[in-house]
Amino acid sequence: MKGIVSDLNAPMRVVPTTPDEWAAYVNDWCERKGWNRDLVFEKMLMNLHSEITEAREEIRNGHGIDEIYSSATIADEGMAKPEGVPIELVDLLIRLLHIMAWRGWNIQALLETKMAYNEKRPFRHGNKTC
Repeated sequence: MKGIVSDLNAPMRVVPTTPDEWAAYVNDWCERKGWNRDLVFEKMLMNLHSEITEAREEIRNGHGIDEIYSSATIADEGMAKPEGVPIELVDLLIRLLHIMAWRGWNIQALLETKMAYNEKRPFRHGNKTC
């Protein structure tokens, strides 16, 4: 894969540039960290929902939608954990990329297919609210 270190024990040295490269990197990271064991698709979908719920909880706890802050340092990791709505939504994206890489889906092709369809739909199709 272009731009990504292939050694599963090495940290990323080159930043992925496409959705599929990011997905492959996330999947490799999940493999290195032991998250690829006993995967169940339905549980993975529910984890997507949990990240949305955590984003909503940030707002309920009084944090701004664009606020990013650090929680207390996690002793065993030796670093402060980033928190906030944008971070939870990145967690959502990471989980989604993991699912897509795990399933072997070509994200670029899927985006192109879906957006080509969406482009042909009428203005505010279905007259739904955002």
